[in-house]
Amino acid sequence: MNSTYGSAFVGLIVSATLYGATILQVYLYYRNYPKDARFLKVLVFTLCIFDTMQLVLCVTALYWYLITNYNNPSVLDQLTWSMELQTDCNGVIALLVECFFARRVWLMSSNMYLVTIIVILAAIHFVLGIVFTVDSFRLVNNTEFGNLIIK
Repeated sequence: MNSTYGSAFVGLIVSATLYGATILQVYLYYRNYPKDARFLKVLVFTLCIFDTMQLVLCVTALYWYLITNYNNPSVLDQLTWSMELQTDCNGVIALLVECFFARRVWLMSSNMYLVTIIVILAAIHFVLGIVFTVDSFRLVNNTEFGNLIIK
C-alpha cells in the first residue's frame, strides 16, 4: 500500500502544486500578452482545461481508493473510471503541445522532415494513450496492467 498508493498520493500533491503554478502562468499570460493571436489564447485555455480535468480525475480516483474505501483492501486492486480516463487527458495535452512545437519548428526552420517526424510521433503518442485507456476498461483489476500491450 505504501509503495503504490502512498507514492500516488505524493505524486498528486506535487501535481496539485505544479497545477497552481500553471494557473499563475495562464493568468500572467492573459494579462501580459493581450494582443497575442486568438489561436494562442485558445490553445492556452484548452491546455488549462485539460490540465484541470486530469487533476480532477486523479483526485477523484485517489479519493475513491483512499477515503471512500478506507480500510477495504479488497477494492485496492479494482480500477476506477477516473483513473482510466486521466491517461486520455495526458494524451490530448501531449498532442496539442507536440503539434504546437512542430509548428514552431516549421516556422523557424521550414524543415519538413523534422516536422513530419514530430507530428507522427505526437500522433503515435496520442493513439497509444487511447489504446491504453480502451484496454484498461477491459481489465478486471489493477494486477492485470502488465497485460496492456499492443497485440
